Amino acid sequence: MQTHGILLCLWGLCIISSVVVSLAASFQPSLRPSRTKSQSRHIIGLSTNDDTIRLSVQDFEFRLRDAQYNELGQVADVIMSSFYSNSTTPWRQMFRLAELNRIQQNFPHEDKEVHRHIVAVTVVKGEEQVIGFCDLDDRLPNLNTGYSCNPRPYVSDLCISPQWRRRGVAKAIIQESETYSREKLKKEDIYIRVESHNEQALTLYESLGYCKIYNPDSPKKQIFLLRKELRVVGEAIIEESLQQQQQQQQQQQQQQQQQQQQ
Repeated sequence: MQTHGILLCLWGLCIISSVVVSLAASFQPSLRPSRTKSQSRHIIGLSTNDDTIRLSVQDFEFRLRDAQYNELGQVADVIMSSFYSNSTTPWRQMFRLAELNRIQQNFPHEDKEVHRHIVAVTVVKGEEQVIGFCDLDDRLPNLNTGYSCNPRPYVSDLCISPQWRRRGVAKAIIQESETYSREKLKKEDIYIRVESHNEQALTLYESLGYCKIYNPDSPKKQIFLLRKELRVVGEAIIEESLQQQQQQQQQQQQQQQQQQQQ
């Protein structure tokens, strides 16, 4: 009987823990990132080697690469320091569990070509430490995103550890997302959402060429939807010129065929 009672107590604690984590995931919805409607946070020297970008900015080096699954605990810590800085115990631990579960469930195991968890890492005391993160997603949106507008590719969860901010890390992550979207995904635009009160993020995005567009999911403009055209102006002009030349050639061929038929 005593053993049976202990097992029942443990079973009850498991149920309570799962309920609390679920509540934490739905609590403070504006703080949760990007794949559902409440996930709206959104808001040198360079060399490449084996899908790794190494940078040197303001007397410290960091590199950008895809996250490893065993680093997601560090990623969750960066998310907490960026989006849950005002939370207190015991809720803080519940929020962290919810975030860790979310990014684990969303980890790109099989669709790495169209979905990336990009991390910035630097060496601290001889070991690599995650200091920045973002989610770059070009997958078809799920039916339960909660958004009526789901543009792709889409950047979300951009966050930097407080002690590493204002050192070019966020800018480098955004530019890597843009480069990958343009060169690998062959996309002409990239999108990001940001809360209207996040003036620091808005200033950064606008300085990088992002423009506000109509967001049907936020008619009161509490959340801005931003877009950036990824094509270089010169490339766009050349492409338009080639298209015009092709159209002219097609018209000339059609005229010649008509003349021959006559």
